[in-house]
Amino acid sequence: MAAPLFFTNLLAYSETTIMAERDKPDFSDHMPDSGPPGCSTPCIDICTLDIDGYCIGCFRHQDEIAAWSRLSESQRRQIMSELDDRKATWFAT
Repeated sequence: MAAPLFFTNLLAYSETTIMAERDKPDFSDHMPDSGPPGCSTPCIDICTLDIDGYCIGCFRHQDEIAAWSRLSESQRRQIMSELDDRKATWFAT
């Protein structure tokens, strides 16, 4: 006895979804935020900008994110020291 059409379609969809997920390229080693191994980063992989260009995950400005891999560790730490105030301001509005 053949499987009902619903189950056949469900199985085909599941196989297609699994194949699509499996075949997705992995760009994690090529993210612009990565910088040298061991460098500090406040990134929490939310990576969504608000209307003013600030990430709602880490609260860095888009220009800071773009330059992150070229900044010195002291420059990164300076920016990271400002993030709690930005976060508080963002949630206060």
